[in-house]
This record gives sequence, C-alpha cells and structure tokens, in this order.
Amino acid sequence: MFLSKRLGARFIQQTNFISELESLVPDFYRKVGQNLTAWQMKPPKIREEKKEAEDVSVEAIAELEQPEPG
Repeated sequence: MFLSKRLGARFIQQTNFISELESLVPDFYRKVGQNLTAWQMKPPKIREEKKEAEDVSVEAIAELEQPEPG
C-alpha cells in the first residue's frame, strides 16, 4: 500500500514535516489500514464426479485406499 501527499516547501522545516506526518499516518490508516483483512484461501469446489453423499462415504474412501489386485 502506498499513500502520497505533496508537501512542497513544508518539507524544509522539521516541525512542519513531523506535524504533516502525524496527520498523514492516521489518515492512511483510516482510508486503507482499517479495511485490511487476513487473506483466506477459497474453499475447494465439489468435483462433478463427487456430487452424491455415497461418493464420499467411509466405505467409498476405504475402497480408494485399498490397492488394486494384480
């Protein structure tokens, strides 16, 4: 995030710079910082072949875990 403000000649004096900075930081937080949220991954989508409850039952999962004969 970036916020820019033209200070012009006010940057020359240290007291003016500090007072501008003290007003700019809360303004930046009010406009940007307070609205930030932690990123969250989207939930996985249900695959077409796994639509029914039987497809994700304990038995169906156990069948997938068993090695194929051969």
